Amino acid sequence: MLNAKRIFQSPLTCRVGIACVGLSLMVLTTGCPLLGDPCADVTCDGDQTCVLGTCVDPDACANVTCDAGEECVNGTCVSVDLCAGVTCDAGQTCDPATGACVGDAPTDPAGFVAASAARGGALYDKWWNVPGVTATAPTDDHAFWATQSTNTRSGSDTWRCKECHGWDYKGANGAYATGSHFTGFAGIFGTTLTAQEAFDTIRDGHAFGTAGLTDADIWDLAKFVLTAQIDTDDILDANNTFTGVAAAGQATYDTSCAACHAADGLTVPPGGDDTFDAFVGFLSNDNPAEFQHKLRFGQPGTAMPAQFDVLDLDGIADLATYSQTLPTELTAPPTGGDAVAGETWYGANGCAACHGAGGNDGFAADLTGAAAATILEKNDGTQTHGGPVIDGITQADADNVAAWLAGL
Repeated sequence: MLNAKRIFQSPLTCRVGIACVGLSLMVLTTGCPLLGDPCADVTCDGDQTCVLGTCVDPDACANVTCDAGEECVNGTCVSVDLCAGVTCDAGQTCDPATGACVGDAPTDPAGFVAASAARGGALYDKWWNVPGVTATAPTDDHAFWATQSTNTRSGSDTWRCKECHGWDYKGANGAYATGSHFTGFAGIFGTTLTAQEAFDTIRDGHAFGTAGLTDADIWDLAKFVLTAQIDTDDILDANNTFTGVAAAGQATYDTSCAACHAADGLTVPPGGDDTFDAFVGFLSNDNPAEFQHKLRFGQPGTAMPAQFDVLDLDGIADLATYSQTLPTELTAPPTGGDAVAGETWYGANGCAACHGAGGNDGFAADLTGAAAATILEKNDGTQTHGGPVIDGITQADADNVAAWLAGL
């Protein structure tokens, strides 16, 4: 009798030109197949092929139907783990027969369902300026502020969510990892808190309930935190340049933004004053993460509307991309005006009372390099201006003043 155990466990070495077929009935005590081709006289049907004298289907599973939870492997139905990689909500389990989550998932609290993520985004910025908030800006430091020493801001600034977690929502792992805003506090991006946990953390853990925010306010904040954050890397490249389409953004800007900010973005919007310098082109380039947040959720305390429910993320990226092409500050193009006449007009009309005798040494805005168009529109009442409207100001007057200011 053959020693099958020895034959089948021993390495098989065959003569040149003769392939070893392993555990075949044709194996002799030498461990090698008989000379000859066992398929030489075999004719198979259709797409079948001959293997060691037997006709087999090229796809052994072609005509095999397996039960739920099984799959065909080499013509045989075997069990598979349909729940591999499936993550179910709390309170649910994965059904191994279907791979589906079954059971009752927890429902969100009614306050969260009714909350406004758009309003929550504004609260994240400066909550005491948001319409409907009855609480006033705190004057003391937030309790957490004493746990850090790198950010020297105080009072109400320490109660702004963005001051700890950043405009990119990544806290110490984002733009606020360095600089004067660094606190070392973690971000909120990617949080896994439930709605109720987020509410409790904001109201009790962070003491915003004590500060005067209502439950409705806090639900709005929680809704923003859990549903309206974005990964700013999705719309900003490594150089802090927005990655949208400028041409598409211009169309949006012209219809939705130019009325307040002007075509060049250099008009002080309603509610601004002579100290305003956060022009569209400047802010979008200087702090793009903040700019995207202002676009999506508005500027608390002003008429600037939120675009969160109007534009999708691509639309925001397009608008921001175009905004970065706008001028960043007021400049004074050549006017051809008379600088001497401009200085005389400036003094005669009381401008020095606010801007100083030199145009740059008063308590109001520094006028160095101010454009003639801005001078005209701020003094004839077209633009918001902290000073009085000057009846009778002409383009020539503005050109002359601009010529004088250009030489400061």
